[in-house]
Amino acid sequence: STFVQAYVVLSDIENLRGNNTERTKLLQKALNFDERNVQALTLLAGIYLFDINEAAKGLTYLQKLQEIDPTDWVSNSDFGVGFAQLKDYPEAIRWFRQSLKLNPDQVDAWSNLGYAFERLAHYDSALECYNIANKKDPMNTLIYENLTSLLLATAKYSTAESLLLRGTKYLPSNHELIYDLGVTYELMGKPSNAKQTLVEGLRLLESKIQKNKTFSSHHADFGLFQARLRQPVKAIEAGSEAFRLDSTNNEVVMKIARMYAVLGKRDKVLEWYRRAKAMNPEYDAAYLTTALDFEKYRKDPDLLLLAREK
Repeated sequence: STFVQAYVVLSDIENLRGNNTERTKLLQKALNFDERNVQALTLLAGIYLFDINEAAKGLTYLQKLQEIDPTDWVSNSDFGVGFAQLKDYPEAIRWFRQSLKLNPDQVDAWSNLGYAFERLAHYDSALECYNIANKKDPMNTLIYENLTSLLLATAKYSTAESLLLRGTKYLPSNHELIYDLGVTYELMGKPSNAKQTLVEGLRLLESKIQKNKTFSSHHADFGLFQARLRQPVKAIEAGSEAFRLDSTNNEVVMKIARMYAVLGKRDKVLEWYRRAKAMNPEYDAAYLTTALDFEKYRKDPDLLLLAREK
């Protein structure tokens, strides 16, 4: 109806303003007029799953979408995301597989299926899924990152090197892939290659920071590069600036923990990991097992205890 559409349009305006609370209220009003409105149900499920991490609520809206159309591959895939957030990985895998039966050409479900397998320490299956996702979308940075961290954690260094050489050709301005390649060379025992690659990535990142000095994630990345280049003072300064610019970003906080891990400052690793974990429960023991930069600390009893805390 016209009323439903009006509420959906108003919710889009609130989305642009970044006001999820008001947006949720407007979409709920749309459902009061038409409880089977697919657009409103889809948007509400998305808010709870992807914006405010309330998976259980998101799943209630997905359940209604399933009743309307059980063959919709998007809602099947989103069900998988919801169960993955609830850490029910076997159930997440079931939904991702169901979604892929309905549409095998999608990328996200392959990548998410890889993530669920990785969480269960089924690393061969995870690598297989990530590789399929990478072939389907060779411009997707996140897939490279997931693949790289898993390859390095399982000591498949030459595979990681060839993956990243390919990735940096597709995405030459992506400093994160260049960082990953530098780390790969370091782990392969190729210090001169590592240094050359990291310096090149640092130059690229410096030019990005010159254009936009307020993007916190770039400063956190700058800290990681400097840590790998054995420049602790510059690294810590960059980490502090990143946190000053945005103390609410859990990825920035985790990058600072990673930076301290590279620098070998154990107390600081524990302090910043604890902060990141309080912001995002995904940073659990399964994350620590394969996450980049924690090579020295994967088996640290205090860090493991912290990662395992509910």
